[in-house]
Amino acid sequence: ALYEDLKFNKYHRKPLMSWQRRIVIRQRCHIELSVHYDQLDRILNTFSLTLTALSSSAIFASANPQVSAAFGDTSSKNVVSYVAGIIAVVSTILQAVHRALQHVLLAEQHKQATVALTKLRFRLEFITGDNLVDTGTLNYIYLNRWAKEYNDALESAPLNLKSILKPHAKNMLKGRFMSFRVILKTL
Repeated sequence: ALYEDLKFNKYHRKPLMSWQRRIVIRQRCHIELSVHYDQLDRILNTFSLTLTALSSSAIFASANPQVSAAFGDTSSKNVVSYVAGIIAVVSTILQAVHRALQHVLLAEQHKQATVALTKLRFRLEFITGDNLVDTGTLNYIYLNRWAKEYNDALESAPLNLKSILKPHAKNMLKGRFMSFRVILKTL
């Protein structure tokens, strides 16, 4: 009886409005985090590919006999080989870090959380209609099932948004949305 516990709480007179508002806020956060992780993945992947291409080019350049003849001595050829080796090591480390951070997986989890919240939002709107202030006409069986699914969705979310949003919660619940970029900078 999740809803009935909230129904008689004098501090939570309008739980339906609160739930709807929280879903919208969480949807927005998951969308922004998904985009953020996709961008990080693209940046790291591009940088890693660029380093790999540079190291490959440097290795082939140092192996070419014409390069050795152009430099005139073997010390210059060795410098090119060392630079190629250093770039290859940095590229390998970057690829390992990229794989460990799993930005693609995080982005996908946030996309799935957005989809789940969208479904819950539409179901809440179907159950309540335009009546977000309970007048006793709601079907509590459906609403209790919905509340359980809502709690399950919050528990299965990839990130606890509560800790991130807590400093900004008052403004967001009043409908004053701040830039999510500002919130991400506080992480």
